[in-house]
Amino acid sequence: MIAANIDIAFIIQSCHFDFNVRRLDRYLVMAADGGVEPMVVLTKTDLITPEELEQKLAAIRASSMTARVLALSNITGNGFDASNRC
Repeated sequence: MIAANIDIAFIIQSCHFDFNVRRLDRYLVMAADGGVEPMVVLTKTDLITPEELEQKLAAIRASSMTARVLALSNITGNGFDASNRC
């Protein structure tokens, strides 16, 4: 056991070089096993095209992940307005 009394786990992954759907899926399985609600935060969306971002989001949806996904860019500020709705 690593921690106790956790309600939400933020799983953060870069959209640029480090994006890996299989690893993301493993993290989501660990969260589910621990009874923790996962939330995926994709960062560095400014380093990829909007089409590439849509492909990555489609890959996440295609893998049957039901976690909430938030795509953000600290440089452009894109996605932060959506964070208020999560």
